Amino acid sequence: MALALLKTQAQDYLISFAGAGDTTVVSTVIVDNLTSGASVTLNGGDILHLAGAVGIDSPDIKNGTLKIYPNPITEQSFLTFVSPENSNAVISIVDLSGKAIYQITSQLQPGSHNFRISGMNQGMYFVTVTSKNYNYSTKVICLSNLHSDTKIEHVSSVKNTTGSHLKSTSATIDMSYTNGDLLLFRSISGPYSTIVTDVPTSSKEIAFNFVSCTDNDGNNYTTVKIGSQVWMAENLKTTKFRNGDIIPDVSYDFAWNDITTPAMCGNPDVPNYVSIYGRLYNWYAVADSRNICPAAWHVSTDAEWTRMTDYLGGENVAGSKLKETGTTLWNSPNNGTTNESGFFARPGSFRSLYAGIIAMPGDDGSWWTSTESDANQAFNRFLFNNDATISRVDNDKRAGFSVRCVKDLSSDTAANVLKHNNVEYPTPNGMLVFKELINPGLCRYDLKIYSSNFTFNSSTGDITGIDGIGKIITFYAISPIQLEDVNADGKIDANDIVMNNLVLEEGQYSCSSDYIAKTFEADFTTSANNTSDYIVYSIASGILNVSRSGDVYEITYDGLDENGLSIKGNFKGQLTVVRNQ
Repeated sequence: MALALLKTQAQDYLISFAGAGDTTVVSTVIVDNLTSGASVTLNGGDILHLAGAVGIDSPDIKNGTLKIYPNPITEQSFLTFVSPENSNAVISIVDLSGKAIYQITSQLQPGSHNFRISGMNQGMYFVTVTSKNYNYSTKVICLSNLHSDTKIEHVSSVKNTTGSHLKSTSATIDMSYTNGDLLLFRSISGPYSTIVTDVPTSSKEIAFNFVSCTDNDGNNYTTVKIGSQVWMAENLKTTKFRNGDIIPDVSYDFAWNDITTPAMCGNPDVPNYVSIYGRLYNWYAVADSRNICPAAWHVSTDAEWTRMTDYLGGENVAGSKLKETGTTLWNSPNNGTTNESGFFARPGSFRSLYAGIIAMPGDDGSWWTSTESDANQAFNRFLFNNDATISRVDNDKRAGFSVRCVKDLSSDTAANVLKHNNVEYPTPNGMLVFKELINPGLCRYDLKIYSSNFTFNSSTGDITGIDGIGKIITFYAISPIQLEDVNADGKIDANDIVMNNLVLEEGQYSCSSDYIAKTFEADFTTSANNTSDYIVYSIASGILNVSRSGDVYEITYDGLDENGLSIKGNFKGQLTVVRNQ
């Protein structure tokens, strides 16, 4: 038993799921372990249980039924579940680090059992029910700030209901996991589909930001966020411009060579070519003002491709992070490929100007940009089956290449605007305040995005005054930090921090009360007359995305406040950096 407990603490994670953006409903989640090749499919309300593949076996978790109401909790909630047999059940409240904050053991007979949960502090937790032959778990959010003693109390039981089921149930699904494995989460919700990649190091919530991406043929595209950009995660396959005009389908080889107007094609020699690889387009279709991308999307520019590859480590390594893994579609060797970006680049090949011949897929993939290099040529990107690099070249505009689209700047939230409960507030200013060094590689910042009528202490970042009504959202963000032993005293500590170190690391941060990398807690404050009149809303869930080019940050956020009201916005600009020491 002691060995089993040690293993659970070292590598035994519970992953839950949440939706944001155009829908908050998570219907299905497909999880691919890109390191081991394993795959599982879950319902959106299920819990993914990542268990170690070596050592003492993980407990046999059987899917069960569990209901907790109300959820989120304000003062108390009621937990109901079915015990299928006589058993000793351990009921636990577990925080996101895997630590049990309260636990009881109850002798149960077959039937339905009801327990009261009270006294929890604000945050997100897992409630687990564990017995010899069954294990249930579910996520719960507590909005209370009472700071009283946590309790789990038996309320009632109804015997002889073995085999009955509860509504609003979730299952716990096992997946073998070794620390360091790269997981790709693909979530589907009606017409929406999006991808997140992650290497879990603790229990956490994976947040999916759903955005509409549907072309004029009704094709729905999976999307993925890479840095601050949102890309299609599959190639374009539309036959129409955005206004409904048909893009000419040119199948005759020699006719393709002479066309200097929009044209497209598939590959009739490859079954299901379009559904797998998308269509090939000449540059004249790419650059046409009628736009071949879905509404609120555009053909990727040369600069956007460069920005993405820079984010992935540069052209010499980005190719391996963009290509789909394996040799089902890519020809061998395709080694070293990780697809850690979630881009799913496939080898659809190209249509050449040599008699308009369409090359067979497998060896390479090519994608247009909307950026021309001269009157006859435009920039594109190439990926190859035997190379980790991505090549930037220019080609004749008559060639046929694949296309990826990029999301326009959000149309429902203008730049440097915060939107709370569908009401917009200008927030053109940003500040990054260093608060503490957690360990030599991790620190806490206060990221403040705010309206123009605040004034601050330049040494501490504290508010010193306000003219009228002000709005400020503050993210208490846990960020990796790069430090060296500047003062040569043999240790890394706060004395080694210089202003150049104070950079909020790029990537996606999730809302969590745990002090681990790429997490945050947040407040949204409406204030007047400095601190004498203010309203504070805690942020209960959501995601924060950070990217940076030089001194310029692009920040987006999307979540729910303590009352379940939407709060979202973005910021682009320089942050005032304050050390606060």
